[in-house]
Amino acid sequence: MTQKFNPVRNKTPRASAGARAHRISNGVNPAQIKAIIGLGNPGRIYQNTYHNLGFLFIDYLKNRQLPGNRQLCKTDTHMNRSGEFVRKITKKNNLKSDEILIVHDDSDLEFGQFNLSFNRGSAGHKGV
Repeated sequence: MTQKFNPVRNKTPRASAGARAHRISNGVNPAQIKAIIGLGNPGRIYQNTYHNLGFLFIDYLKNRQLPGNRQLCKTDTHMNRSGEFVRKITKKNNLKSDEILIVHDDSDLEFGQFNLSFNRGSAGHKGV
């Protein structure tokens, strides 16, 4: 599923009728997501770069009232080592993989587009 997100204007498109269902077509239940983790690189030099899209998205969500009790996290490591951070959060909070949403950049998508993928590998992304 690919939709547009514009972090500059802080607007997301309205979900289609199919996306509003309690379960997404692949069986993932959005209500069971307990942690949203934004991947990026720490430090001022990376602060508002494309590579820090995960951080920007977490900042966006912090200004919104989300349903349920979801933990919002930014990695504390560089992108290529973010798996260690995710593993640490998963263990600490006893989370299963289907209870985590990981947000990161994807250079294969046009600016403003995003893709939701479930039960897939990294597709070559070194930080996933």
